Amino acid sequence: MFQFQHPDPAQLMPVPVQHGLLAGTALSPGALFAAPAGQGNLPPGAQFAAGPAASPYPVDFHRSGLAVGYANEEYIADQLLPRIPVLVRREYRFNEYPIEEHFTVPPTLVGRRSAPAMVHLTSSEVTRSVDDYGLDDAIPADDVQNTPATAMNPIDRSSMVLTDLLMISQELRVARMTFDAAQYPASNKVTLSGTSQWNHADSNPLRDIVAQARLTLYAEPDAGVVLGVARAAIEDHIAARHRLGHDITRSGLFAALHQVGVQNVTLVRPAADLVIGPEGAAHCTGIGIELGGRDV
Repeated sequence: MFQFQHPDPAQLMPVPVQHGLLAGTALSPGALFAAPAGQGNLPPGAQFAAGPAASPYPVDFHRSGLAVGYANEEYIADQLLPRIPVLVRREYRFNEYPIEEHFTVPPTLVGRRSAPAMVHLTSSEVTRSVDDYGLDDAIPADDVQNTPATAMNPIDRSSMVLTDLLMISQELRVARMTFDAAQYPASNKVTLSGTSQWNHADSNPLRDIVAQARLTLYAEPDAGVVLGVARAAIEDHIAARHRLGHDITRSGLFAALHQVGVQNVTLVRPAADLVIGPEGAAHCTGIGIELGGRDV
């Protein structure tokens, strides 16, 4: 039977062909491995940097290339919680520095005979650890040998399916962590009840907003340039307030639209401030800006 194990991609190391399949190993950090001529379909003398030392997983170079090249752009785990490399695979230590020490300003005045105030900076050593995740798939040798040339190699398919399953597993871990209320301080949490709960049929967490304005310009500026700048400014203003509990006020829209070259702003919509509750957020469905004339 052939056995394919999905390893950490950082450990991929080419080694000579054995029994018709390309095996793999992990070498000590900083080492280089030169592939023998004519083996593994690698160019003579090709060198690859070694990954972390002492991995328990055998590595198939060709199939690992499929795994590394596999990507699903719909997954967002790496965007929410980006991966950070660590020096060792298991337990590691780092120094943690109190953030308040960077913003608590001591007295800085120094008299003629006095000494400057003493600042005491601290740090604490923190221990963390990482876990390994992987999957294994045992494929009968008969399946590999009897697969038609026009069909996908079962080992290639296994490498891609296992990769996708590992990526889905990461999505689930990140989702559980980010939706765990215990991960956030009390000031960043709101307890919803009744119809304000998002799973209630009458819940309306997104309040639609349409911004419509007419701008009166001074005589000299180019209308296309000024209207473009004003539109970009109001888009940024509304996007920055697309957050829970942030109101959309007419005064803020006036300020965003009053760019250089604008003499007056007539705000048609919204007709009043859009007040957002703690459980909701504003959602812009349209922006319309037109030239309302010139003055001076």
